[in-house]
Amino acid sequence: MNIQNFSGKDIRTLCLSIGGFYTIFGTFSYLMIRLQAFMLSRFEPPPDESFTNIMNTLHDIWGVYMPLMILLGVGYLLFGLFFHKIGAKKFQVNLALSILSLIWVIAYVITNIKYMETFFGVFNGNFGSTKTIAYGFAVFGLIAVVAMFTVPQYIIGKKIRELTENTE
Repeated sequence: MNIQNFSGKDIRTLCLSIGGFYTIFGTFSYLMIRLQAFMLSRFEPPPDESFTNIMNTLHDIWGVYMPLMILLGVGYLLFGLFFHKIGAKKFQVNLALSILSLIWVIAYVITNIKYMETFFGVFNGNFGSTKTIAYGFAVFGLIAVVAMFTVPQYIIGKKIRELTENTE
């Protein structure tokens, strides 16, 4: 995007988009795990214990991290809504949200690495060659999550800095 055509409206739109995505995705994911937990409790006979343990572990992880994602999304929504009223503190607000996002993603990745160990532990080495494929998908997913929580924050910060340098 050309700097001459760049405006605070573009940054505001990006903040609202990121905030909306985090909020909607987090809400949908949280509701999904609540529905899954409800469905698992209704099975007669109960599912295999190892399957139940894997699902409970996943539900525990998302039960912690999805509400936090929703809060980050609401933070970006508010940042976008009040972008023009914040004044000179735009960069500091974005930096705070970026640091919180980075903390979220690091904690989430570490927790999911532990989950993968639990997931593969259930199969006692009987996973065969598909274990490599599963790890490949897990690595791809973790890279996607890291990118989703770092790249937009970097772009927003860079654009805010360019905007403030351009208006000075």
